[in-house]
Amino acid sequence: MSEEDIQDIYAFDLNVFRKNRTEFQRTQPLSESSCDDGTEQGESMSALLKKFSSVLSVCDKYSFQSDPRFAWGDEMENDELYRKIISLPKRDMDLLTLIAFEGYS
Repeated sequence: MSEEDIQDIYAFDLNVFRKNRTEFQRTQPLSESSCDDGTEQGESMSALLKKFSSVLSVCDKYSFQSDPRFAWGDEMENDELYRKIISLPKRDMDLLTLIAFEGYS
């Protein structure tokens, strides 16, 4: 192998090394597990997730309930409980909302 070929290979390897080093220095993973070291939750440690959380997350504000106070009913994950809750009369839904979500006793 000639000295010129060796220099070409060296220059190529050096270029790849520099590109990889730049990428690792300038990027930050967004996955939760990559930030988790056991002291805090992963998302709370990621500066990029903190900065861009509003762009990376979506909050569904749509509710099928006629009164927005009862929107919590749409968030039920148990189908049987959901059907029972939404079939309650408005008076009972109001009472349940007052007790469970608005602090009345």
